[in-house]
Formats: sequence, structure tokens, C-alpha cells
Amino acid sequence: KSRATPRTPTRAKVTAEPAPSFHNGREVVDAFFATKNWTPWQFQLDAWDAFARGESGVITVATGAGKTYAAYMGPFAAMVDRVLALEQGFNNNAPAPPGPWLLYLSPLKSVARDVELALAEPIRFAQLPIRIESRTGDTSASTRAKQKLRLPEVLITTPESLSLLLTRDDAPAAFAGLMGVIVDEWHELLASKR
Repeated sequence: KSRATPRTPTRAKVTAEPAPSFHNGREVVDAFFATKNWTPWQFQLDAWDAFARGESGVITVATGAGKTYAAYMGPFAAMVDRVLALEQGFNNNAPAPPGPWLLYLSPLKSVARDVELALAEPIRFAQLPIRIESRTGDTSASTRAKQKLRLPEVLITTPESLSLLLTRDDAPAAFAGLMGVIVDEWHELLASKR
């Protein structure tokens, strides 16, 4: 076997990637999909537009067809708009509303990590100051303590953990910034007292 001759290490010039510049949340959604070479399905576009109009709905399509981003990208665009408005001082320099801005409720805590990774991807893409965290029975005590002081902007949780959060004395204030709720796997909830 031949071995490559070791190279003398060189110092690479490291430059930070500049934050992308967007005018609104829908531009971010479109740019994110473009970087993936994805074209949104019509049901996804319809869901995003419905959220923008303040409507609620149910998304029923086959597994792997894009339900998560159909449900998420409308609220995500609204969160981007909120961040842009805050950064540009449109709210008279008012502080950001408390989190959560989006509540992602799933009866299956086993999928929380995968959902968290999927929802975090467009946040990272746009380099936004939006925190996303899970809160389930498996959440560490240190994370729970931090969340007691300040909930993340995107909170992924189970019905049981949400029930506990809603019993807190500060629950009305803690959830005052809520813009939307996504209930995943809702059929799992219908078959029980949950």
C-alpha cells in the first residue's frame, strides 16, 4: 500500500458566512426550499397561506409527504416577520414577546428529537435568534430549570408536559407571545383521555 506524503498544515483563512438578508418570512421559506432543490406541494402552499390568514386546519397526507413543513412553515414565516420587525424597531423598541411563539404538541415523545432537528434547520439557515427545545418526561433537570426562567420560542412538548406548564402561576404571561399551535399525530390523542 502506498501512503500519501503528509502535507504541512496551512492556516486556512476563516471567514464567517454573512447572515442572509431577507425582507419577510415568506422569502426565507422560499429561499430555504430553493437551497434544498425542493418545490413546495400545493397543499403546503395552501397551509402556509391559511395560517397567514389566521385560519386553522387539518393536514392529512401520506407519511413522508411533507406534513411537518406544511404545518410549520406558515408559523415559521410569521416568526421571521416578528424577528425582522423587532430588529428594525417597528415595535418602538419593545422587548421580544416571551416564548413560546410556536407550540408543537406531539403525543409521541419518541419523535421529539427528529422533529426538533427538522424545525431547527430553517432557523439555522436564516441565522435567526430563535431557540427551539423539547420538553418531555425525558428533559433533563438543568434544561427544565432554564425553561422555568424562559421558555424557547419554539417548544416541542407532549400533552402531559404541557399540562404541567399550564399549571404554573406565570402561565398566562409565559404563553402571551404564542402565535400558533401544531398538534402532530392528533389521531393518537383521540383514542384516549389525553
